[in-house]
Amino acid sequence: MLTMSNSYPTLFWGDLATLEYGRGLQRYELPEGEYQVYGTNGPIGRHSSTLTTDASVIVGRKGAYRGVHFSSKPCYVILPFT
Repeated sequence: MLTMSNSYPTLFWGDLATLEYGRGLQRYELPEGEYQVYGTNGPIGRHSSTLTTDASVIVGRKGAYRGVHFSSKPCYVILPFT
């Protein structure tokens, strides 16, 4: 919970953002897809559909780099193989 003063509202993390997993996806290597596909290490392909509806921050949790990436447009985030 974030509380600053009487002039600011009290907010919870869920009021600002959600944390969600990606999903498995096949055929994302094709270049003609409209939407960027993100993996743990950043953009890895394109696809015709999207998982997100707005801009997104992608936080990689597995792999060699595990970076943080930003997409200003809707995108598809894949679930890494375990």
